[in-house]
Amino acid sequence: MFASPYELVRSVEAIWITWFISVAIFVWITRQAIRRQPWRRLRRLNNNETGGAYTLSLVLIVPFYTLLICVIAETTLILTVKTGTIYAAYQACRAGVVWSSAASWGETQSKMRQAAVESMVPFASGTQGKGKSGTESAQARRYLDAYQEYAKTPGKRSYLAAKYRYAEKYVSISSDGPPAEWHSDLEVTIQYEFPFTTPGAGMILGKKNADGRYCLSIISKAKLQNEGPKNAQQRTGIRYASPD
Repeated sequence: MFASPYELVRSVEAIWITWFISVAIFVWITRQAIRRQPWRRLRRLNNNETGGAYTLSLVLIVPFYTLLICVIAETTLILTVKTGTIYAAYQACRAGVVWSSAASWGETQSKMRQAAVESMVPFASGTQGKGKSGTESAQARRYLDAYQEYAKTPGKRSYLAAKYRYAEKYVSISSDGPPAEWHSDLEVTIQYEFPFTTPGAGMILGKKNADGRYCLSIISKAKLQNEGPKNAQQRTGIRYASPD
């Protein structure tokens, strides 16, 4: 599935380092606070506020502690989305090796992009960027209709539609296809623009996109062997029944 084990950290090396450091600092501060907290004095403070100045150090560290929690939450979200891009790359690659023997390469590329976009919908932002408003594309409408029909407890359609629009706009795909031979490998690259939510984080870890928002480009690759028939045309001669 992966082009290499490096896939888990591709394009998010700095995020992994930031996450590990932030978690380590968070654990250390928490342990120190628990070990050094004067619990007896706190019980006395509950009855008498005299001598409560010793809590000043605790008050001063709260803003830093809060920021640390925000950094951990942001980087954890980025790494979660990274797993989504790996899955999307695999799905797009899978669509490529299946459709390449049954359709033109242009049609196959369209199927690959559709697979990538729909795989990223659960991970895409539904509250930021231009995906927040707009009309539903024909494919988005079919996707949302199917979701609401089969989901046991479907979420709000407008929110899911916003996530779909964001994925449509900010997911890009490229490949080294079409496969040269019936058994050649096909490699697909997915890029997703992750929007930052923590103030200031985007200025440090991301770059401005075309819309002027700070985003992090998350890139993943997948490679699979082509599933074409062993003939000169690499065609099965069978058309798949599909609405698209």
